[in-house]
Order: sequence, then structure tokens, then C-alpha cells
Amino acid sequence: MDNYKKDMLLIDFEVRRNDVLQHLQRIEEDMRYGAIITGGLWAWIIPNLDDELVSTYLVWMPTVFVLFMCLKYIAQDGAVKFSGKYIRHLEDVFDLHSLKGCCGWESYLKANEANHFIHRKLLRYHSVLFWLSLLVINIFGGIYFKSFLEN
Repeated sequence: MDNYKKDMLLIDFEVRRNDVLQHLQRIEEDMRYGAIITGGLWAWIIPNLDDELVSTYLVWMPTVFVLFMCLKYIAQDGAVKFSGKYIRHLEDVFDLHSLKGCCGWESYLKANEANHFIHRKLLRYHSVLFWLSLLVINIFGGIYFKSFLEN
């Protein structure tokens, strides 16, 4: 492989790693802002339940917001996985496995999956559980306040 191709692949590798880190940071930020924004929406909705527009339609706004955030999480999680696979492919292209005691991070994780399986799954399922819990809480909140007003 000539130096130009090698340099291009190294730049691509660095861009992909930065992309993965940015996606992971965005996932954490979205979780934080999702909780804050839905709390703020409910703080505005509850005192304004006497308004027909609020009680009929806007009571579902937090649920819709969380649903969109769940879809965004699914897209970001998919992007992280896709970039991870591509990084492993680049590690194969550079034949990092043949170097004694050296391999790329993604390949190392793949080779030692049994040792860190629980940690990676807990991290992933923590995010899934967070969004599902927030979605369920907001659905029940909408149902509760909708039925509360009808009585």
C-alpha cells in the first residue's frame, strides 16, 4: 500500500474514532436534556390544565418529545455500531493483528468480548432503559392527567 493511501486511511480512521466519541457524548447529553425538558414541559402543562388546548393536545407533548428522542438514540446507537465495524475493517487493512502484542482498540474489544460483555451491555441497556422508562412515565402522565380532567 502506498503512503498516500495509508495516510488517507489513517485520517479516515481518526475521523471515525472522533465520530464515535461525539455520538457517545451526544447520547449522554440527550439523556440529560431529555429529562430536563420533559420535566419543564410537565411543570408548564400541570398549572395550565384548565386550558382546553393544553388538556386536549399539549398533554401529549412530553410523550411525543421523548418518542423523537428515542428515535434519535436509535440512530446514534446505529451510527456508533456502524463506525465501530468500519474501524475494525481499517484495523484489518493495516493488519494490526499480525503485530505482536498490538492490535486496534475495536479489534481488542471484539477479541476480548467475553471479559467486558457485561459492562458494554449494561452501558447500552442503561440508555435503552432510560429512554423506555421516560417514555412510559410520560405516557402514563398523559393518561393520568387526561382522565383526571374528564372526571
